[in-house]
Amino acid sequence: MVTFGEANYNVLPCCLKITLERSTDPSYKYEKPKGNRYLYTQSENGYKNDTFDHELLLVVKESDGLIVFTGCAHSGVLNMVETAIELFPNHRIKAVVGGFHLVGLPLLNSIGGTKQDIQAIGQALSHYPIDKLYTGHCTGMKAFGLLKEVLGDRLEHLPTGRSVLI
Repeated sequence: MVTFGEANYNVLPCCLKITLERSTDPSYKYEKPKGNRYLYTQSENGYKNDTFDHELLLVVKESDGLIVFTGCAHSGVLNMVETAIELFPNHRIKAVVGGFHLVGLPLLNSIGGTKQDIQAIGQALSHYPIDKLYTGHCTGMKAFGLLKEVLGDRLEHLPTGRSVLI
């Protein structure tokens, strides 16, 4: 279960910053990205897998729909979309913007999981009321290609420096 504590607040009247607290909670509807297993934090006791308890989700609510910003989506892009839908039921999602963290090891340009895993994420995304998906670096170009096969024109690459009008 995703919990929403006192850390959630409106950044502006149209924007809600959401803290996702779920480091050990198994009730997330979808699995977290497999590429997370390569990411660590350092503490006084050494290195350990990052739990991403610090991850945020930003939802901008406009009169004609929502824009969901995922950051790198270490909680899973599908879980983040689910969270936005739970908080804003019956709202159209104009766009999901951010990385989907589907890259495995960036230096090897690998994918985090199998081709079927990535295609299944694309299939699940295709069933949500999302007009456009703009994704960047941590999705990985191989995973982007697999998602593009499923999502077609709904998915666009968002490299550094590009601007889009939503």
